[in-house]
Amino acid sequence: MRIKIMATAGAVGLAIIAAAVYYRFSAAPPQSAPIPAAAVAVEQGAEATPAIPAPAPRTQIISRPPSMTTAVADRRVDLTAPDHADYVQERKTELLELTTSRDPAALPAILSTLNDPDPEIRQAALSATVQVGNKDAIPVLQNQLAWADDPREKVAIQDAIDFLQLPPADQIKSEAIAAQTGAQPPSPAHD
Repeated sequence: MRIKIMATAGAVGLAIIAAAVYYRFSAAPPQSAPIPAAAVAVEQGAEATPAIPAPAPRTQIISRPPSMTTAVADRRVDLTAPDHADYVQERKTELLELTTSRDPAALPAILSTLNDPDPEIRQAALSATVQVGNKDAIPVLQNQLAWADDPREKVAIQDAIDFLQLPPADQIKSEAIAAQTGAQPPSPAHD
């Protein structure tokens, strides 16, 4: 009888873990996430009672940007002023290189830097985002705008959003020429 109870409890525990994993990955965008502690405990044979997170509402969710990993954060705490200046310059150089890259992973890498604790690096990431000019960055910038504390930073983010929402320069030019000549403007080129 004890074996039946233990087997039933184990099956219920695994079902709870599977449901938690399903809800976590169905409500959040794909990311590399650490294995839940409850799953590790079950795999190692320890008894654990995992908490089931409440399912996220299906409306628009504005989530706090992910913070830096602790390894990077610990490194930043130990930096002296000259080392910190070198670190900031190194990050700015990396962002500049990403703006000229044709790599599709460049924009997500730039956007992830918007969460850096250093305001100077965040400003460089915002400038790099504008230089890339991809409208796919607008939702991330709107999320960042919702969480920004500094009013000057909020203005800079809103300016970047406004800039990215502008139509391409060639479309504006063709519309201006069409307005002057009275001709029908050509249809806008799709990105």
